[in-house]
Parts: sequence; C-alpha cells; structure tokens
Amino acid sequence: MRNTFIDSVCERFNVFLIIGILFSFSFLLIPISNASNSIISDDFNDNSIDSSLWTSSQKGSGPTITETNQRLEIYFPANSADDPKESNFSAGYMSVCTLRGDFDIQVDYELLNWPNSNGVRVSLMVEPYADADKSVSRVSFGDSYNDFYGYNREVYITDYDNEVQGFISTSDTSGKLRLVRSGSTITGYYYSSNNWVTIHSSSATTDDVNFYLLAWSDNYDFTDQDVKVAFDNFTVNQGQLICPETSTTPTPAASPSPAPTLPPLPTPQLSPRPVQEG
Repeated sequence: MRNTFIDSVCERFNVFLIIGILFSFSFLLIPISNASNSIISDDFNDNSIDSSLWTSSQKGSGPTITETNQRLEIYFPANSADDPKESNFSAGYMSVCTLRGDFDIQVDYELLNWPNSNGVRVSLMVEPYADADKSVSRVSFGDSYNDFYGYNREVYITDYDNEVQGFISTSDTSGKLRLVRSGSTITGYYYSSNNWVTIHSSSATTDDVNFYLLAWSDNYDFTDQDVKVAFDNFTVNQGQLICPETSTTPTPAASPSPAPTLPPLPTPQLSPRPVQEG
C-alpha cells in the first residue's frame, strides 16, 4: 500500500514537472517585442553620418552641416548666398534608400539661433525622382514685402508641388514634423500639446520616394542674419525601404553591377508669393 502511494506521488510529480518544463519553453517561443516599433531610425548620437542611410549635401556658399552634439546641426552665416545654378542655398541629409507604398516618417527639430523673419525653411521632405517635392516645414518668412506679404512671419506650412498651405502661426523653437502617405494622399503634421496636428492633405504620387532633412533659403528671402538649426530622432514608423544592393563577395562569371546612382539633393522650388498691391 505504501509503495502504491509513493508511486502515485511520483507520477503526479512527474506530470507537474513535465507541465512546468513545457510552460517554460512556451516563453521561449513567444517573440519579445522591441521597445521601438520603428522600421528604421537615427538619433545621431554617434556624431557620425550613417552612410548606409544618408548622404550629405550642401548648396550655395555659407551653409555648413555637421553631425555633432548628438544631433544634426545646420548653420547659415549671415553672408550665405545662392548657388547661381540653383537659385537657393541649402544643407541637409538625403536618404540612400527609398520608401515604397504607404509610409509614415517624422523628425524632431530645434531652432538653436533663430532671429525673427530670417527667411529660412526647416523641412522634412520626400521627393520622387524627377518630380516636385512634398514637404512639411517650420518657416520664418523673410522680407515682409516680398516673402508672403500679409502672412504671419513664423509658421508651419506644407508645400506640395509648389502649393503652400497651412500658415499656422507659431512661436515654437523646437518640435516635431511628420509626413504620412496613405494611398495617393499625403498629409503633413506638426506636434503640439502631446498631439499630432494636421496642417494639410493633398494628392500625391505613389512612386518610390527619397526622404530628406533639409534647411534652406535663397537670396530673395534671406535677411542676412546668422541662423542655426538642428534635426534629431528621425524615424520611419511605417513604409517599405528599398535600398541599393551591396555585395562584398564577387560572383564569378557575372557582369559587375553598376553602382547605384542617387538623385541629387532636391532644389526647393520657390512657391508663388503674394505681393502687395498698389
């Protein structure tokens, strides 16, 4: 009788042991979610350009771009001037990869030295190759007569195919910009009081697009004052990244593939400006 009781206890112990082991292994089969749901991001904390993600570009005389202080800083000295071939000056990062399909991208910005009415645009931009750009921007309109006469000087705007919308007055010296494409509609947002605020939506191409972090102005708008801005915490929340193929191992008897040709940094188009009548 005693042996029967012991055998029964052992059998139950073995059952519980097996259940415990299976329960423990089940945790190993459950994927552990990442703290961030982003597809790709760059916080610039290494103070060095990530060449797998970005190329750097500068146009005109004066502007400089530096990844420093764990952010991307762009400086326009007061004597900045247009590239004669481009009719503007700018500095920024352009993506190596393109985005396909629906996408959702965002970036933080900070206005480190930002005189009122300086004429500089701080933009999160996408551009399909050989097509007009789409951007959301924190802007300081420059010359009060020529640069959007009658509008508030410090604003958020969107600019889709040279059609400026929004003109949302702001005193923000830091914030977030966001672009979202859903189907053939693109929407620009800014961040306020812990919420994303829509600026404007418009139709958009469904082509693959490069993305840009860009600050720019031109001789027409710039009011000859030192300006310094920074980008930080760029994130692709949604979208399919299409990147140039790279290979470190040559394939015998195969023709070498040409190096991918990246589109140039976009030339911001100057939107028609309301001018004073009379």
